[in-house]
Amino acid sequence: MDDEIVVGVDGRFRTRAAVCWAAREAAARQLPVRLIAVYPGGPPAGLTGAFDRAARALAAAELLTRGEAPGPAVRRTVARGAAGDVLVAASRDAALLVVGGRGRPGSVGHRVAAHATVPVAVVRGRDAGGPVVVGADGSPAGERAVAAAFEFAGLHGCGLIAVRSWVPEAPALDDDGLPLLYEPEERPAVERWALGETIARWRDKFPNVPVEPEVSGRNAADALIALSAAARLVVVGHRTGPAAARTLGSVSLHVLHHARCPVLITHG
Repeated sequence: MDDEIVVGVDGRFRTRAAVCWAAREAAARQLPVRLIAVYPGGPPAGLTGAFDRAARALAAAELLTRGEAPGPAVRRTVARGAAGDVLVAASRDAALLVVGGRGRPGSVGHRVAAHATVPVAVVRGRDAGGPVVVGADGSPAGERAVAAAFEFAGLHGCGLIAVRSWVPEAPALDDDGLPLLYEPEERPAVERWALGETIARWRDKFPNVPVEPEVSGRNAADALIALSAAARLVVVGHRTGPAAARTLGSVSLHVLHHARCPVLITHG
């Protein structure tokens, strides 16, 4: 269903934070929550115990959800298999997939962030209650990230910092793939203009969202991570599709692993 928020549950502390975050988001969006606990395949003698542990984790997560945000309807599912695969499959038609953890390579958070086709929130660090921070590099994936960031900021009544970074040694390209010719000292002005173009139509659509454009000559991931310390959410885009490898790009992976607040990965 495309009208629900799917949450991965395993009973550990990090998923408790994800459940609470998802409950608040569901209340803000007026959507139901679907809690999914996955137990692995194994010898038949151990399956009953694994199922029972998953069911108990779900019951606790439902109580936590209702305590955090009493409004949203809650659905529960126990599934057998690999957690990452089950969650990706379950969320294909959902509005949002939420998991807890640090997003390390090989983790469930990393796997779903790389393979899902819907936005994935990896709840890590703390929600500082500050602005939303988004990487706005002008690419199609970046455009989707900017759209999601404005929508989140508008829904939650907070400000937004749009960040455009560049590596000074790397030449910028025009629409035809040719190097743009300008003096090095002009680069910040060029980047500020490009960032302004990226966020202009979203400013018009969300006039009540305060926006702070930020242009940085440092590595994009480092710039986003530095801002995450005082942010409520960092949003980055991930390119998917037949032409894209099913793995996170270096910026998304670095942010997912090191950000100090929840991270939203958009796809498409």
